[in-house]
Amino acid sequence: MPITTITQEIAKITYVYHADGAIEPYLNLYPGISLDEYTHVAKLSVLALSEDSDFDIAAGDTVTFSVSRDNELLATVVNKSKSDNKRINLKLDTCPVCGSKLVHFTDGDLGCCINRSCNAQLYNNLITFLAALGISLTGVNSHIVSSLVCRGKLASLADVFLLNYTDIVDGCITVQEARIFIQYLHSIRGHISIDQLLTSLSIPELDRDTVEAIRDLFIINKFTLLDVNKLFDEKFRLEYKGINWTAWERFISLEANRNLILRLSTILYI
Repeated sequence: MPITTITQEIAKITYVYHADGAIEPYLNLYPGISLDEYTHVAKLSVLALSEDSDFDIAAGDTVTFSVSRDNELLATVVNKSKSDNKRINLKLDTCPVCGSKLVHFTDGDLGCCINRSCNAQLYNNLITFLAALGISLTGVNSHIVSSLVCRGKLASLADVFLLNYTDIVDGCITVQEARIFIQYLHSIRGHISIDQLLTSLSIPELDRDTVEAIRDLFIINKFTLLDVNKLFDEKFRLEYKGINWTAWERFISLEANRNLILRLSTILYI
């Protein structure tokens, strides 16, 4: 049974991007609330809001919620102020960073951004991408990837193959380490299969059976990575009705993903 009710102002709205692309909005409270002498809450996930809440909010609005005897946040409700700040609907339809339409796999889930060139997800996507291509990310390689993303040296996954060693060197990365990393990257080019490429992109709900079916399709037809554009052709896909194209078609519905795949197929083929 709730023992107290607290009203607090929203200072700002921020977002957490999960590894799978799900975007979780957070209400940052000012000055925050103390549930007891040991517990202080400075931000609140959208998942804590009750269904009767007003999800169209702005900084300056207030949040009213109850605290149970077990220090559980209950029945959060947003109360609108006369704030002139831009209103944001917490039930997101588009990615706040890249503007791509979010995908909802089940009713009520957090929207998922599947744009592999989204800046907010570049680090996680790059780690997954390189690991799937067989590149070790231990030791200095891990530091190099972090440094490249933090310094804004990459705009997409494909850019990692276009780097010069001078782009990599910083105060903690030597010229020799940078050159070895570049050599390592280029050593895998020309040896990547279509199933490795598809796996590296972590396409949501593209299961292993489908990936293997596409791989077999390439083997039977003696396709190379340069033929990946055939998979963009609806008429071509209709010829192979035994393959479940649903996840693939959703992924390539974003122009940014199509462009990325074409760039990668050209780079990795050579």
